[in-house]
Amino acid sequence: MSVHYKFKSMIDYETISFQGLNISLGDLKKSIMEVKKISNMEYDLQIINAQTGEEYSEDESLIPKNASVIVMRVPIGGIRENIMGEDTREQVRNLSCGFNRFTSYSAKYIFSLSCCS
Repeated sequence: MSVHYKFKSMIDYETISFQGLNISLGDLKKSIMEVKKISNMEYDLQIINAQTGEEYSEDESLIPKNASVIVMRVPIGGIRENIMGEDTREQVRNLSCGFNRFTSYSAKYIFSLSCCS
């Protein structure tokens, strides 16, 4: 039996063969990572059923034979997470809100600028 998979950027499906009626999500991920030589220390795979759009999230989930799935490679720890684990946008907002009021004198006019209002 087999499962047909393709990465989101690929045009054609490839095949992973297995014994039985189903394959677990964990086994499918392991097989794809071995074939594509993807490091499981840096990346995880997100698997979505191509027909239903259902995302398989539990490693024990069973994927039926002859299913077609779409695979996306995602970094472990999430996308764009910085080293400290904080959201970068929140850090910038906290930094800029330290200056609540800025007053500028220009010729005859007084401009008062405020942030985070």
